[in-house]
Amino acid sequence: MEDPPEKAASVPLVDRYRTCSSEELAAGFAALGGGERAIMAQRLAMLAVLDEREAWRDDGARDAAGWVAATDASRRSTGKAMAEVAKALTSLLAIATVVEAGGLSFDQLVPLCTLATPDTDESWAERASGLDAGQLAAEAAKVTRTEKEEIDRQLRARSCRAWNARGGGVRGSFYLPDTEAEVLLAGLDRLSVGYRPVPGEPWDPIHVRRADALTELAWLSIGQGAASGTAHIYVHAQAGVFGEDGDGWITLADGTSMARETLERLGCDATTQLLLHDETGAFVALGAAVHDVPRRVRRLLVKRDRCCRFPGCEATRGLHAHHIRFWSRQGKTEVPNLVLVCHRHHRLVHEGGWTLAGNPDNLTGLVFTRPDGRVVATEPAPCTQTVRDRLVPDPPPAPEAGDEPPVDDDDLDRCRRQRGATALAAIRARLRRDHLRDLANHAP
Repeated sequence: MEDPPEKAASVPLVDRYRTCSSEELAAGFAALGGGERAIMAQRLAMLAVLDEREAWRDDGARDAAGWVAATDASRRSTGKAMAEVAKALTSLLAIATVVEAGGLSFDQLVPLCTLATPDTDESWAERASGLDAGQLAAEAAKVTRTEKEEIDRQLRARSCRAWNARGGGVRGSFYLPDTEAEVLLAGLDRLSVGYRPVPGEPWDPIHVRRADALTELAWLSIGQGAASGTAHIYVHAQAGVFGEDGDGWITLADGTSMARETLERLGCDATTQLLLHDETGAFVALGAAVHDVPRRVRRLLVKRDRCCRFPGCEATRGLHAHHIRFWSRQGKTEVPNLVLVCHRHHRLVHEGGWTLAGNPDNLTGLVFTRPDGRVVATEPAPCTQTVRDRLVPDPPPAPEAGDEPPVDDDDLDRCRRQRGATALAAIRARLRRDHLRDLANHAP
């Protein structure tokens, strides 16, 4: 009687492949490598379209790099490289064709997309397959070195000046290298998205919101070095606003209206003083400022979490200590009820309609849920049976007990000699190719 499938599948995969010859294994390994590279081409094309549509926003990610890191359970640096290569291939059609055929590895593509341009696309598509990842990286480094003098000039010229303006206020100017300026403006623009106008009022111009974002960064830096929390907030609210129904008004001292969700977010990691009023607006009580996160607790959070705990986000600066059970609902300001999140994802779990639950002491114990009820995946998706049936060959059947093939020492020696000869031939071919290339480069 044949073994049931469950029992056969329990035999380790490596033991099943031990029944194959080395030639069969080498051929299968190489063929699967080509298939893996062809699949990579499809994924990169999909990623390019997803990035164009900014579909990563639906999952709460900061950008395509963070989304890839969360989807594949990889490092953000890997996700960033994939996003950059995917975007570059949209304008490098000849190279993309070679990639689609499985002719280039990802390690080759990363430096190649730095080297190639639409004008040199076809030339590099012909040459790249014969160059390994190290050679392409060396060529890319040469291009980087040719720009170093310009980068050094820009760095030496950087400045930030300020002077008193007529009529009050302060004016200023700054000069930054191209890359640093891009980072600064991109960061300010990202912060400024959160500065929404009062309902019925128009948005402030972008230069105004950039100024507000720059001020916020400065206050954040001051708050992180202060003895108390990151901010002191004085809020006027109608008594009972934090009851079960949540009815009532909330304003800042200047009368600016505030949503309950915003106050709950700000109160997570700040000293919040509540001044309670009755329905007529008369002052009735002063709430205690109890929501500041002590330094001792913050140190423990930083040691445990290290970065934003949202899947795929590796932000380490400007992190907020979020109350999993909101402080307005008797949540305690203690390590088991706190988790570090960045400014963007802190907004999502308060004003954005997302929810966060679970045990933060467990590295996989947190569950982020979208407003539509879908849970954000924290593990890479397994290979579906459809993909497995189409792309992955069946391994050899499990060997029967006592039916292991005898090991022939002569066969082992012959296989070793063949592998050695193959490796030596590859080395000689590479040396010959390098020699011919050097001759071509030095030809008069």
